[in-house]
Amino acid sequence: MGSTKTQNAQTIFMNPCSIKGLEQTLLQYVSIYPSPVNNELNLSFLARPITEMCLTDISGRVLLQEKSDTGKITIHTTALESRVYFVSIQQEGLHDVQKVIRE
Repeated sequence: MGSTKTQNAQTIFMNPCSIKGLEQTLLQYVSIYPSPVNNELNLSFLARPITEMCLTDISGRVLLQEKSDTGKITIHTTALESRVYFVSIQQEGLHDVQKVIRE
């Protein structure tokens, strides 16, 4: 008769915060609107008011850096060209980037 191979069972414990797609992100606590944007881009921080924000163009050039402890940042975008930009948000060890389109 044929031989059978027995493999050892292995238990793997995973932290749900480390699984791709389930990790905690700042975007759960931030509202960025409107997109596409015309004159003003608003960032509202829910339950986490102290936040650092950085606006960059597609090449990574930093256009604006701002820190807020009020729970809201307004970016005047009338001087920006119509193209794609990125809003980088950092707080308490968490970091996220959101694409924003300027019309």
